[in-house]
Amino acid sequence: MGQTKWTAGFIAKCALIAALYIALTGLFAPFGFAAVQVRISEALCVLALFTPAAIFGLTTGCLISNLLWSTLGILDVLFGTVATFLSVVCIYQLRRQNFFLAMAPDILFNAFLVSLTLMLVAKEAYWLSVFCVGVGQAIACYALGYPLYRLLDRYKEKLPL
Repeated sequence: MGQTKWTAGFIAKCALIAALYIALTGLFAPFGFAAVQVRISEALCVLALFTPAAIFGLTTGCLISNLLWSTLGILDVLFGTVATFLSVVCIYQLRRQNFFLAMAPDILFNAFLVSLTLMLVAKEAYWLSVFCVGVGQAIACYALGYPLYRLLDRYKEKLPL
């Protein structure tokens, strides 16, 4: 990540990204928490391709969202937040690579870590959960995230990213 300067502008970007993630997660909460899930707000992980502020904003947004809406308790807060943090750090590091490769960590970390929570708390079958959560993440990252990425990439010079 290099040296991140915690200026007022950088903190504001982090807060705005966190607020967007929380709002989208809350708005679509029925679809974002379960063995079969598509967390619409995960499409925002594409922001890590443009700014390191996404690392802190998305991690904070996930933490708060899981505290507010998860029915799986503290393990979901812990594993879900760690999955998001690891994902966006990797996405940021891979930002100069192919979009689909760069977004793969979000699918993988969430599939394996969220499924661990589902197995421990909800007694879901682990490998079935890995598949289901992975498919949901792929939908969020690729089907929703790719059009968002293309839009942001087209206007990145005009956006305060």
